[in-house]
Amino acid sequence: MKLLKILYLYIFGYVDIVVSGFFTERFINLCFAKSIFLWKLDRISSCEIVARISKKDFKKIRSLAKATKSKVQIFKKKGVPFVLNRYKKRKIFAITLGVIAILIFGLTRFVWNIEINGDMEIDKNLILMELKKSGIQEGKLISKIDTSKAINNICMKNENISWCGIKIKGTNVIVSLEEASLKNEVIDENIVCDIVAKKDGIITKVTARNGTPVVKEGDLIKKDDVLISNVIEGKYTDPRNVAANRRSFG
Repeated sequence: MKLLKILYLYIFGYVDIVVSGFFTERFINLCFAKSIFLWKLDRISSCEIVARISKKDFKKIRSLAKATKSKVQIFKKKGVPFVLNRYKKRKIFAITLGVIAILIFGLTRFVWNIEINGDMEIDKNLILMELKKSGIQEGKLISKIDTSKAINNICMKNENISWCGIKIKGTNVIVSLEEASLKNEVIDENIVCDIVAKKDGIITKVTARNGTPVVKEGDLIKKDDVLISNVIEGKYTDPRNVAANRRSFG
C-alpha cells in the first residue's frame, strides 16, 4: 500500500517547500481545511516551516499564502513531470510517456479511497472493518471486488442499518447507508397496494412474498416506480388483487 502511494505521488510529481511568515500555523490550518495534504511537515524556526506537497495541490496554496501573508518557496522538485520537462527534447520523452500511461492505467485498476455516506451514529471504522472482511479496502484490485457480498455482510451484522448501497466510481468506493427506523411500520395486509420505489437506484435482489415482481436483478429504477404489483395471476384462477409484500429487496 505504501509503495503504491509513493509511486502515485512520483508519477504526478511533488515539491518540497519553505513557508515563512508570522502566520505559518494559520497557513497549515487553512491547507487542512481545504483538504490540501502536506506531509514531512517540520518547523525550522518560529517563523519558518518546511513541507512536502503534490504538484497539483501546490497550485492551490497561492491564495492561502496571500491570505496569511506568508512567503512560499520551492527548494526541491521530484517526480515524472519534472523529469519530462528536463528531457522533453529527447527520444526518452516518448518512451517515458508510454510508461507513464501504462502505470496510470494500472493505478486506476485499484481502490484508492473509500467514502462512507449516511447520517448515522454507527462507528464508520466498524463499517470499514466489515468492508475489509468482504475484500474491499485501499489497494484492492477493483475487478476482484464483490459489492453484493459486502452489502449482505454489512446489513446482516448491523441491525440498525436498513439499507446499504455500494458503487465504484473511478478509484473510489462509495458506501451509502440508511439507518433503520426505531419504530416498526405496521402494515394492514388487507389493503390492496403495490410496492413502489422510495428513491432512484438499482435492483440487487427481490423476493416477493405476496404480489407479482415487475422488476428483476440489475434493473435501474426511479422513485415511485412499481416494484411488486398487487395483481396475482394464478394458472387455474382469475387474476386477483392483494396487498403486495416482500421479504427481500435491495
